[in-house]
Amino acid sequence: MGKLVCAIFLAAVVMQANAWSVFHPIDGIGSLFRDVKSYVRDVNQWFRDGIINRISHFGNLISHVKSRVADLGKNVISHVVNIFHWPHFGKYEI
Repeated sequence: MGKLVCAIFLAAVVMQANAWSVFHPIDGIGSLFRDVKSYVRDVNQWFRDGIINRISHFGNLISHVKSRVADLGKNVISHVVNIFHWPHFGKYEI
């Protein structure tokens, strides 16, 4: 399950990196990579702690995942908004 989640987010990072590198090469990609890296670190920590193997903690795991995905989604949205409010928007257009 963790590998699937990581694979999905890494695919999203690659797609977003390709799109954002044209418009906002430094800030957008750097912030997105930091957010995804933080999310992946949290998932790996949950696996190391053995939370996934404890059925009594499964509800907590789901709420933690929902919270982290929501935070990551908010951060991605704020990066997109920042791209369009960037003072030099269009500077790197092809």
